[in-house]
Amino acid sequence: MVDQINRATVAISEEPRGANVEIRERVGAENIFIFGLTAEEVEARRQQGIDGRAAIERSVKLAEVLEAIGSGVFSPDEPDRYRGLVDMLTHSDYFLVTADFDSYFETQRSVFRRWRDKHAWWQAAALNTARMGGSPRTVRPANMPRKSGTFR
Repeated sequence: MVDQINRATVAISEEPRGANVEIRERVGAENIFIFGLTAEEVEARRQQGIDGRAAIERSVKLAEVLEAIGSGVFSPDEPDRYRGLVDMLTHSDYFLVTADFDSYFETQRSVFRRWRDKHAWWQAAALNTARMGGSPRTVRPANMPRKSGTFR
């Protein structure tokens, strides 16, 4: 799922249902960036188990990132701070972050290339804004009464 409040060009995970499908249908696949496993692939992968080691072994970039995080590069005053996160992704990756990493990395490179092409970036952003419009769920403040007259 993605928050489409600002209507800018977005990167979303592949999921053939829900808000992601609505965004793709409204703005066009050429104006968004999609990455990752499909819902069917997620289910199949989870049936095989949620251990992330195989994905980490296949991806030099991911292995390097997890090594940096786990070794305290981003928390030098507390080097073990993110060790639990790395262990969880390695041994119990329910959300399949490791499986989606390379796809996400390449998608971010595509986002960067689009960003460098200012005309293409602004065209996609303008089309996203125009085509998404508003929905009651995204524009209704949390304290605004629902149709029944009760507050949330």
